[in-house]
Amino acid sequence: MAVNKRNGMSRHGQNGHGSHDLQVRLKSLRGDIGALQNDVAGLVGDVGDAASSRVQYAMSGAMKTAREASGRVESWGNENMHGLRKMVRSQPFTACAVAIGAGALLGFILRR
Repeated sequence: MAVNKRNGMSRHGQNGHGSHDLQVRLKSLRGDIGALQNDVAGLVGDVGDAASSRVQYAMSGAMKTAREASGRVESWGNENMHGLRKMVRSQPFTACAVAIGAGALLGFILRR
């Protein structure tokens, strides 16, 4: 591409300084893009940390609920042990069917 020069000036500025200005602008743009990449990486890290803490909070809540439910089942079982033994001895097949059903339901819930 031909550059028209008149009175010592090119189309890009005085005495060819246009390419220097372009290089300075490109260098500045590269710096800005690098800073943007660092900011985005920091943001992604912060979002990951926030998500991780929320997952941990949800898991601790689920564990607490599971412990409470386990305690209630244990208390109920201890209080009704005699009646349960009597029922299992008198109707073993029904007791097995109830146990299998409860296990299947629990397995379905935990599988999700």
